[in-house]
Amino acid sequence: MTRALLLPALLACAVACGTPPDSPPPRRVVHLDQGWSARDRAIYYFTPQGTELHGLRYGWFTALELPGSRKRLADPRVLSRWGFLYEPAQFDPDAVPPPFNPGNLPVGFTSHRDPLSGEAMLDITCAACHTGQLEVGDTSIRIDGGPARHSLASIKLGQFVPTLLLALQATAADPFAFDRFARRTLGVRYPDDKPALRERLNGVVEAFSIEGFHASKGLYPVEEGWGRTDALDRIGNTVLGDDLDPDNYKIGNAPVSLPHIWDIWKFDWVQWNGSAAQPMARNVGEALGVKARLELVGPRGRALPADRLYDSSVLIREMHCIETTLWQLRPPRWNAALLPPVDRARAATGRALFDRHCRHCHGPHVYKKSEQPTPRKPVEWKMTLVPTTEIGTDTRTASNFLDYRYDASALDPADPRLESIDAGTALAVVTAKVIARQYAALGVTPEERVRYDGFGRTIAVQNERAYKARPLHGIWATAPYLHNGSVPTVYDLLSREEDRPTTFQTGAVQFDPVLLGLARGDLPGSFRFDTTIPGNTNTGHQFRDDGGVGVIGPALSDDDRFAIIEYLKVMGDPAFGDPPPDPPPGPPECPPSLQGPASLPQDTAW
Repeated sequence: MTRALLLPALLACAVACGTPPDSPPPRRVVHLDQGWSARDRAIYYFTPQGTELHGLRYGWFTALELPGSRKRLADPRVLSRWGFLYEPAQFDPDAVPPPFNPGNLPVGFTSHRDPLSGEAMLDITCAACHTGQLEVGDTSIRIDGGPARHSLASIKLGQFVPTLLLALQATAADPFAFDRFARRTLGVRYPDDKPALRERLNGVVEAFSIEGFHASKGLYPVEEGWGRTDALDRIGNTVLGDDLDPDNYKIGNAPVSLPHIWDIWKFDWVQWNGSAAQPMARNVGEALGVKARLELVGPRGRALPADRLYDSSVLIREMHCIETTLWQLRPPRWNAALLPPVDRARAATGRALFDRHCRHCHGPHVYKKSEQPTPRKPVEWKMTLVPTTEIGTDTRTASNFLDYRYDASALDPADPRLESIDAGTALAVVTAKVIARQYAALGVTPEERVRYDGFGRTIAVQNERAYKARPLHGIWATAPYLHNGSVPTVYDLLSREEDRPTTFQTGAVQFDPVLLGLARGDLPGSFRFDTTIPGNTNTGHQFRDDGGVGVIGPALSDDDRFAIIEYLKVMGDPAFGDPPPDPPPGPPECPPSLQGPASLPQDTAW
C-alpha cells in the first residue's frame, strides 16, 4: 500500500474507534406549541451568525467523505450519530431540500457569504446547541430553545470534531478521495481549478490542526461528552488564546450543560455564573467562541493597523433577528397526549412545597418597573446569584472565570490594566470593539443600536463566585440538572447527594416522565457520565436535616419529591392558575435582505 493510501486507511481505523453507529431516522418528530410559526423555527434553525470554523466552506463540508469510505460525512445517518437533529423527511434520499437548507444539514448548520472570499462558509449557529429533543418510545419531542444532547464539543477520538479533522486530512492525502471531492465542489471548473482547490484545502487542514493541538496539550482534560461544553473557558481560549496570544491558554476543566434559552430576554444577568448582561455582547462572544473570524494581532503578535483591528465575520443584523425571534419563544408545556397525564391534586401540593422551599431562589422575581436596571424592557426578572459556598455545587466554572488571568496588552500597549485581566473584562473589551466596528460598517443608526444592544443595555460584567438560580418554567424538558449536568433527574436533585447516581448515561437516552429526566440504562452511543471526576461532581443543592455540603432545605419525603415534580410539569401554565406568560416585546426584526431564511412566508413547510 502506498503512503498516500496508507494514511486514509489509518485514519479510517481511528474514526471507527469510539464512533457511535449510524442512526436510523426518527419515526416521528413532534413540535410542541411554543409560540413559534414554521417561519420562526426556520429562521432560528438556519439564520447564520458569522461563524467560520477555520475557514471551512459549506460546499466542502457537504462533499467530504468519511476517511477510508465513500459515505458522505454530511449524510443524515452519519451526522445524527453525534446527536444532531433532523426531521424524518431529511432521511429520504429523493427529497428536495428547502432553499434555506440546500445541503440537507441538521438544525443549526447553515452558511453565510464571506465578504472577503465571496464563498459560502459553513456556519454553526446557536440553534445547534440550544435545540433539544426528548425520546419517548418511538416519538421524538422537539424542544425549541432546549439543551442539545450532541457531542459537538467533544475532542475524544471518534466524535464529531476529530472525525471532521480526519476527514479533511484524508481528503487532502488520498488522491482518489481528493479527485472525487474536487468533482463535487468545482463543477464546471473541474479539473482546471484542482491545484488552487488543493492549496485552499491544505490551508483549512492546517488551520483545523489547532483542534489537535488543543488535544495534545491537554487543554480540556474533563471529557465533555454529550450535551456539554466548557463554554466560558473555550471562548477564552479561542479569543484570548487562538486569536490573541497562545500564552493565554488555560485549562478548560469545567464543562457545563447547554442551557435552555426561553425567557432569557427577561433576565437581568445570563450565563450559569450570572456574568453577562447585554444580549448583543453575549451573542457576539458566543459566535467568536464558535470560530467566527476575528482580527486582533498580526504575525508574531504585532499590532494590526486600525483599519483591520477588530474586524470580524460576525453578523450583527442576523444576530438581532435571532434574538428577537427568541422573544416569541415560550417554555414547553407538558403534553398529555404524548406524556402521562398530570396529577393536579398532587401538583397543588407540590406548588405549596415549591413556594416554601424553592421560590425564594428560583422566583421568578419581577422587578418593579422603577427599579429595573434596563428601563426600556417591558418586564425584567432579577436573577438570584447563590454563592458556591452556600449552594455547594462544583465550583470550577465559577472559579475559573474569576481566577484565570490573561495578558491582553497587545490590544493596547498603553493600557497597563490589560497586562493581567480576568476573562469577563477581557472579553467585554473585545466584544465592545467588535460590535462598535460592525455598527459603524453597517451604518446602524443610534436608535437601532439601542434595540440591537437589547433594550439599551450596556455591556457589563459581574464577577461573582456564584451560580444563577434561574426560573424553572419548562425545566421538566431540560435534564440533566445542575450547571454541569451531573444529576440525571429532578427526583435525584431533590435527594441527598449520596443517594444520587455516581454514574449514568447521557446522549441517546429515553425520557423518564416519572422521575423527570434521563431514563436509566446503558444504550449504544451514549456517554458514561462519571461524577467522581472533579468538574463533574454532583454535590450540593441538598434537602436534608443532618447537615452537609450545600444544604438549602429540610429533608423531603418521597411524597414531597413527587409532588414537586408534578408541579414542575405545569409550572407557568395559566390553566393551572399560574400567571399568564409575559407577551413578547415586539415582533421579530428580520428584514428579508438578511442572509438566511428571513424572507420566507409564515407557513413555510419543511
